[in-house]
Amino acid sequence: MVLSMTGYGKGTGSDEDISFQTEIRSVNHRYNDIRIRLPVSNIILEEKIKGLVRDKISRGKVDIHITMEISKKLKEKLIYVDSTVIRAYYNAVEELMSELGIEGKTDLSFLFTLPETIKTHEPPLEEDEIWHALEISVNEALESLLEMREREGLELKKDIVIRIDKISKITEEINKRAYLVVDYYRERLKSKIEEILENPSELNSERLETEVAIMTDKSDITEEITRIYSHIRQFNGTLNSGEPKGRKLDFIIQELNREINTIGSKSNDVKIS
Repeated sequence: MVLSMTGYGKGTGSDEDISFQTEIRSVNHRYNDIRIRLPVSNIILEEKIKGLVRDKISRGKVDIHITMEISKKLKEKLIYVDSTVIRAYYNAVEELMSELGIEGKTDLSFLFTLPETIKTHEPPLEEDEIWHALEISVNEALESLLEMREREGLELKKDIVIRIDKISKITEEINKRAYLVVDYYRERLKSKIEEILENPSELNSERLETEVAIMTDKSDITEEITRIYSHIRQFNGTLNSGEPKGRKLDFIIQELNREINTIGSKSNDVKIS
C-alpha cells in the first residue's frame, strides 16, 4: 500500500464529565517530527500521545492540536469567588473614595468584573479517566488521517505506475534503435569516405569495420539499458510491497536518472538522446 505523507484527521472522545477534540495534520518530512499542543493540565500525557502516533506514522511532520471541554455540571462545581481578591479590591476602592471625598457605597457587582475575582478549581479527575477520553479522540483522528493518506496514496500510485510504464516503453524503443545505429553509422562513414576518395574502390573495408567497432564500443548502451530494466523491476516490486518504501523508491529513481543521463551522453543518435 502506498500512503501519502500529507493528510488531515479529526476525532472526539468523551467521558462523563470531560471531552476532547483532536486535530492532526501531517506533511512531508524525512524524519518523524511530532508536535503537540494540548491543555497545560494534560501535559503529563504528551508522551503517551506521541506513542499512539508513532505506532501508526513512521515518517512525516505531524502537528496535533487538542482541546478539552468540561461538562456544564462539573464546571458549575469548579467556579468560585476569590474572597481575598474581592476584599482587596473593595478596600482599595473605599480608601480612594474617602481620599477624594466621594460619598456612597461601593458597587460590589462591579468588583466581580475585575481580573482574578472569579476562578475555577482544577477538575477533580483521575489520570485514567482523562486518558480514556483523550485516547479515543486521538485514535479517531489518526484513523481519519490515515484514511485520507491512503486515498491520496492510491491516486499517487496510479500516476507513478503510468510514468514508470512510459519509461519502460521508451527504453524498449531505445533498445531497438541502438541496434540500427551501428548500421546507420557504418553507411554514413562509408559515404563520407567515398566522397573524399577519388576512387571509391580504394576504400579499406577492414579499416572501416575497425572504426565502426570503435564507435560501437564507445556508444554501447547495452549495460545501461539492462540496469534500467532491473531498476524498473525493483521499483515495481517495492511499490507493491507492504514495507515502508519512500526512501527506497527515491534511491531507485536516482539510479534510473543516472543511467538515463549516461545513455544521453554516450549516444551519438539524436533520436536516442
